[in-house]
Amino acid sequence: MDKTSYLIKQIKSGDHKAFEELYKDYSGAVYGVILKMVKNQDTASDILQDVFTKAWKKINTYNPEKGRFYTWIYRIARNTTINHIRAQKPENLTGDVSVYETRIGSQKLNDETLDLRGKVAQLEQKYREIVELIYFKGFTQKEVQEQLDIPLGTIKTRLRKAIKTLGEVYKDKGIQLLIAFILIWTTNG
Repeated sequence: MDKTSYLIKQIKSGDHKAFEELYKDYSGAVYGVILKMVKNQDTASDILQDVFTKAWKKINTYNPEKGRFYTWIYRIARNTTINHIRAQKPENLTGDVSVYETRIGSQKLNDETLDLRGKVAQLEQKYREIVELIYFKGFTQKEVQEQLDIPLGTIKTRLRKAIKTLGEVYKDKGIQLLIAFILIWTTNG
């Protein structure tokens, strides 16, 4: 039995010392993943604590037959970070609010202006389901592959086609690149 497996077994029995040891072993790598996503050390530290609190509470759901511990905690970290980012108002992400403002005429660019959900709903079913899972629900391409049971290459092709279609819809509004960036950014990780 390797060290991580032993520690997890002890943690499942309520051993706090084993959890501290596991934290020492994995917190650096997990922190790096979070920091790469939020680009703020204080925020990354806060999210790291949330991640390990969730790991402590959900340790009994970890199944070594389904994957390595790092993969399990990475998913918790990624999802927690995505949820944190989505919950933030643009003003909270940086002191320079203008970075997040784009205008179409006199209107601010936002979900209502874009009617992104409405435009996505107009896509063919095979494209719509992938965009909804990746963009609106935060799935990775690999998770979509598992959910829909279709090849990863097909997912990537359909996502590119959806981005291209949405780009054409928004071309007249001058935000084709923004849509592509948003959709591509959400597929990383």
